[in-house]
Amino acid sequence: MSITYDKVNKIWSSEREDPIYSESTSLGQIVYQQLQNFPNKVIQIDDTNNTKVTSQQTLLWGIRIAQHLRKLQLSENDVISIVASNTTYVLPAVLGCLFNGTPIHTVNPKLDLDTISHCLNITKPKLIFCDGDNYELLQKASSSFRTKLYTLSGHVKGVTKIEDLLEVTTTENSYRPVKLSKGIHQTVAILCSSGTTGKPKAVCISSSLFLIHDWVNNYDSVLYISSGIDWITGIFFLYSSCIRGFTRIIFNKSFEAGHFLEILHKYKITTAFLSSRYVAALVQHPNVSRESLKHLKAITFGGSTLSEVNSEKLIQICTESAQIGFCYGSTEMGPITQRLEKRKFNSVGKLFNNLQMAIVTDDGQHCGPNEIGEIVIRMPHPWNGYYNNPLETEKAFDSRGWFHSGDLGYVDDEHDLFIVDRKKEILKYRGMQFSTNEIEGVIAELQGVRDVCVVSMVNETDGDLAGALVVLAEGCTLKERHIIEHVKKRLVSPHKHLNAGAYFVDRLPQNLNGKLIKKEARELLKILSQKNH
Repeated sequence: MSITYDKVNKIWSSEREDPIYSESTSLGQIVYQQLQNFPNKVIQIDDTNNTKVTSQQTLLWGIRIAQHLRKLQLSENDVISIVASNTTYVLPAVLGCLFNGTPIHTVNPKLDLDTISHCLNITKPKLIFCDGDNYELLQKASSSFRTKLYTLSGHVKGVTKIEDLLEVTTTENSYRPVKLSKGIHQTVAILCSSGTTGKPKAVCISSSLFLIHDWVNNYDSVLYISSGIDWITGIFFLYSSCIRGFTRIIFNKSFEAGHFLEILHKYKITTAFLSSRYVAALVQHPNVSRESLKHLKAITFGGSTLSEVNSEKLIQICTESAQIGFCYGSTEMGPITQRLEKRKFNSVGKLFNNLQMAIVTDDGQHCGPNEIGEIVIRMPHPWNGYYNNPLETEKAFDSRGWFHSGDLGYVDDEHDLFIVDRKKEILKYRGMQFSTNEIEGVIAELQGVRDVCVVSMVNETDGDLAGALVVLAEGCTLKERHIIEHVKKRLVSPHKHLNAGAYFVDRLPQNLNGKLIKKEARELLKILSQKNH
């Protein structure tokens, strides 16, 4: 990745890539055309029920669903929501909406009623695709507006099911995807922001973000990705498989390292995109070995940092030729940086093409190399904002077009970006600032620590007291006092000590895509601390 640095304006810029498609083209038109180029290629395998779907079958199903949506007079001005687990018919449902030009609002089906209701009331979808086992929940969540509910699996008697939309029509061959009024810049998907620090916002994503180069997969790839289509990487690789013709493995389960090793061997998976927390679980699984990962040509992870200990383990168990990458990004901006250097562990890598980056102080002044500030990003194409939320949209960008990530970091002399912490989560004990990431890295050094999260409890006199939630590997004999003593020895400054203690837990609070939910972690620390005292 070629990066240049403007010393005068203190801006880092990546290489500009000319767009492959014209601005008037829609993602639906591209996918429609590409699926015809490899009709017999299997592009999706559902491991839950061993269902294989070819490009030709996918295209026909997508067309039939799109024709049904057109009969319902749904258009680009409406919204369709998909609140469903990763099963066979999610793919054609997504493509049917895409061909019809109707944006999809994807919501994680295992969220609680209040959160799902909050998300759906932002967009008020005219139609919701769901699973039968959450049909009643979706009825309650959408009770404040008029909508139709269709089931994709676990069908309910008397409710329209996806198979009802897949019957042969007489006009399939003459069907063409809708031409969108804004072409490549039209909103095609609406994703919920992660909601780790508050209620989710609905992020509008245009075709242009999904048409960036897939740097890992080609026609012969077999991909496993742990996230569903409510996560930007999940829907990106769904579209990419339709465009590039590789096979995507899905299953209707939460990630489990042992099961991943089974399907890795079963399907000879060549590329995997995982949460960092899932990588940590994988490298510590008793059955993992270089032999078990021999088919992997590339593994990319993201969502949070991976400790140096677990990063080294990953390098040791992958083949020398395997590409190991870390990706940093956001729902709003998509992928921002990628690290391909195997041992620059603390870095999140260099800018993706077509981006500019600056590090800024609270008063908007640009920082130079090795100076810490907030990471801000600028891209060449317009961002479509938060759905029906102009106030938050305006707050996300400053007057010069920079998107404020909320992450603190710095860029070194080799143009690699380093994340220090969330801007709003830099903590202060007795007037001294400290980063939770630094403490987590020290705890992760201990043999037998599988996962760790450091959050704080607020004390009126002292400010933020750091406390650790630690997940141990099976058979580990560490005691909580060992954790506290190790931090004291490694970080001599008292404000960086575990002044709120250390506590062992079975798992850290995280959403279904493996991202830590710090709000819940702080509540858990408070509960454990009260019990201890």
